[in-house]
Amino acid sequence: MSKSLGNVIRPLDMKARYGADAFRYYLLRDMAFGQDAEFSEGALVTRLNADLANSLGNLASRVLAMQQRYFQGALQPLAPEPQDLSLRGAFSTARRTLDAHVAELAFHRALEALWRALDHANRYVVETAPFTLAKDPAQRPRVGAILHELCEALRTTAQLAEPFLPETARRLTALLGLPAARLAELDLPWGEAFPSGHRTAPPEPLFPRVEVVPE
Repeated sequence: MSKSLGNVIRPLDMKARYGADAFRYYLLRDMAFGQDAEFSEGALVTRLNADLANSLGNLASRVLAMQQRYFQGALQPLAPEPQDLSLRGAFSTARRTLDAHVAELAFHRALEALWRALDHANRYVVETAPFTLAKDPAQRPRVGAILHELCEALRTTAQLAEPFLPETARRLTALLGLPAARLAELDLPWGEAFPSGHRTAPPEPLFPRVEVVPE
C-alpha cells in the first residue's frame, strides 16, 4: 500500500462494511503475522463466504435448528460411538495444534487447525445424517446424541476462536445457552459443559454471505 498511489486500505471502512470480527479474521487467516502480504477485497469476500458464512455459520445454524426442531432446544444424553469419538479427537487435536501455533505467533496456522476441525464437524453431519435418522422415532436417542456432540464442537469452537473472533464467540456461546464466563474454561471436559435439562437458543445467522465486492 502506498499513500502516494492512493491504494491505502482504510481499516474503519472495512470494519463498517464487513464487521470487525470478519475483517480481523481475514487479516489473521490469510496473512503471516510480521511478514509482507497482499490484500485483496475479492479474496476477503471469498474467505468470509467460505469460512465464516459456510463452514462455521451454516454448521451452527443447522445444528441449532435441528436441536430446536427435534427437541425444543433440550440437549439429550451422550452415547458415544466411533464417529463421535473421531469428532472429539479432531477438536482435541485442533486445541493442541492451535496452542502450539499461537505460541509461535503463527496465527494463520492456528486458524487453519481450528477450521480443519470444523471441516470434520461438517462431514460428521453428513455422515451421521441426523436429519434422516429423525424420521424414525426409534432413532431419536441417536439423533439427540449426535446433536449433543455437535453442540460440544460448537462450544469448543467458540472457546478456541474467541481471541480471533471475540464478538462471534460471545454470540455463539449465547446461542448455545451458556454464560460468557464459560469461554475462559478452556479445559472444561467434553460432555460436561451442558447440565441436565440444558436448552439451546433458536438459531440466528452468525455471518451473512457477501455476494459482491462493493465498488
